Amino acid sequence: MKMDFQEVLVYITLIAALVFLVKKYLWPKTAPGRGKSASSCGQDDCGCH
Repeated sequence: MKMDFQEVLVYITLIAALVFLVKKYLWPKTAPGRGKSASSCGQDDCGCH
């Protein structure tokens, strides 16, 4: 089976879409280094957000 350029692009796009969906909906929200959590500045408002 020979894959042409267009078919390779379709598979790359499909994989990218699946990775995006997994990261958005299934990946844990509290993973380290991902966004700012509400408790990262402590209890007082230090002006970091």
